[in-house]
Formats: sequence, C-alpha cells, structure tokens
Amino acid sequence: MLDRYVKLKPFLPLMGVEEIDNLLLSVRQDRDIDHLLVKLIDLNSVTLELQDEAITLADFRGLFDEVVGEVPSANERLRPGASIIQDPHLETVVVKRLFSVTKWALTDRRQSMLMSNFEEQMCLHFNAFLWGIDDVKSVMEGVAQD
Repeated sequence: MLDRYVKLKPFLPLMGVEEIDNLLLSVRQDRDIDHLLVKLIDLNSVTLELQDEAITLADFRGLFDEVVGEVPSANERLRPGASIIQDPHLETVVVKRLFSVTKWALTDRRQSMLMSNFEEQMCLHFNAFLWGIDDVKSVMEGVAQD
C-alpha cells in the first residue's frame, strides 16, 4: 500500500480535487514514508532469508543481530520475554536441554569447530534413532537407497 502511494504521489496534486488536496501528506510525512518503505523492504529481504532451507544457525543469529542493530525497536519483539513467545518456560527448557545434550560436542576443540559442523553433529545426534548401522554403512559406501 505504501509502495502504491509512493508511485501515485507525484500525480495526486495534479488532479486538482480539493478533497484529495486536503488529504495529502506533508513533505516531512512523505519523507518518513520513504524511509519506512526502505526499512520494510530490508526487513522483507531478511524474512525471505530466514525462510531459506540452507540457512545455518550462525546465519540465523547474524540476521537477528543485524536487525536489532539497525532497528533497535525490534529488540522488544525479539527478546526472550516478548509477547509472541507462547510459553517462555517451555522454550527455555528446550534450549537448556539442547545445551546439555550438546555438551558432548563442545570439547576443548570447540574454538576451531565451524558452526556448520556443529549443526551437522547435532542433527546426527538428535536423529540417531532414525537409522541403524546398515543405513550408515550404505551411506558411507555411497549406495543409494530407495
């Protein structure tokens, strides 16, 4: 809707209709709308990046940090106690459980571990019940299963 307004803005005063002239925004309001539209386009691009299936946890966190840096008011909506959080206790417990399970992967070598490697290890660990030794062997040997 804002995009349409920006496109129509140059033509509205040319119509010469008094009712429309009374509704036109001031120069400052027009500038505010232009700035808002730029921010909304940026946030939309972040939203699309968050929906990418190839996004990593590090990329995800980086995007959130970037948004909070550029739009400080977003911090209120992205903090742990935000109103969008349905059950903060449950979500905190889930995160604590993840960290307790991941302890085994966080050894002294964790400083040199890439975030993508960490994600792969955690995925394998959490989904270990989905495959047996034969499945792992066939994957290691490069045999495709139907």
